[in-house]
Amino acid sequence: MRVLVIEDDVAIRDTLALVLAARNHRAELVADVEHALASLNDHWPDVMLLDLTLGEMTGEEVHREIVRRFERSPPTVVISAATDGESRAKLVPGSCYLPKPYTIEQLSEVIYAATRRARQPV
Repeated sequence: MRVLVIEDDVAIRDTLALVLAARNHRAELVADVEHALASLNDHWPDVMLLDLTLGEMTGEEVHREIVRRFERSPPTVVISAATDGESRAKLVPGSCYLPKPYTIEQLSEVIYAATRRARQPV
């Protein structure tokens, strides 16, 4: 499975890369909206992990920009340590929410849940 990770914290990005590789996923790691858009333009992922607390834009803003540019978004898992993360994740249509910290098992479960949800008829 191809996973786009949008996370500005280098340590978290690197850890996610290791965890995803151990689960036989191909991770594309980016820190900001510009790199996310370039990655999406080159390779559409099976799922996207989106942090809500990014440097220059919020995760919600990044998601809106992706939808504006491509008129769709990959199945999205919102990841956040923010206390209002769950309510903010509701502003990302169709997303699944995973609060930090999380286990490898929880991450795997929510990735598969997001891809299953995206395949369900509307």
